[in-house]
Amino acid sequence: MSCLMETIREAKPECQKIVDEMGDAATLSLMILLAWQLSRILAVSLVEETLNSRAQAPTEWGHCQICGGSCRAKALPLGKSRASLVSFAGSADWDAVLSDVPLVR
Repeated sequence: MSCLMETIREAKPECQKIVDEMGDAATLSLMILLAWQLSRILAVSLVEETLNSRAQAPTEWGHCQICGGSCRAKALPLGKSRASLVSFAGSADWDAVLSDVPLVR
């Protein structure tokens, strides 16, 4: 088994079955379908990891482009919430950082 396939098996246990099936695939069509399934899992994982790491980074809120008020984190626990996105690759979930402009009266 190739180094790449072994790395995927170790890093993503949910991919083990697909990697094993690719090794046993009798046709090129089946191999391509399995590779597509594997790519969808990896794409969603990469997007989730990237978005989660960005949510952990400090945020400079700046100013509202409309009213010029100072932006801040919304009144949620630490300004974070669960977010999700459904794309052609699958569904990705991550911790989102939300911003808000306080009402100026």
